[in-house]
Amino acid sequence: MKNLFFAGLLVLLFVPVVAMAQSPFDGTWKWDPSSVQWPEKPDVFLLQNGMYECKSCVPLVNIKADGTDQKVAGDP
Repeated sequence: MKNLFFAGLLVLLFVPVVAMAQSPFDGTWKWDPSSVQWPEKPDVFLLQNGMYECKSCVPLVNIKADGTDQKVAGDP
C-alpha cells in the first residue's frame, strides 16, 4: 500500500512539468503586413450639435449623443 501511495505522489509531482510543456502557440510570432486587407474607404464619424453620426456604417447610424441608451434601427 505504501508503494502505491508513493507512486501516486511521484506522478502528482510530474503533473506541473507536463502542464508547462511547449504548446503550438509558444515561440516568436511575426506579422506579415503584405497579407493584411486594409479597408478601401476610411471610417467617417461625426459628433456635432448633440448628434452622433456614423456615415460609413451599414446601416447608417444617426443618434442623440446625450449619454443615454439609444435604439439604432436595423441593429440589434
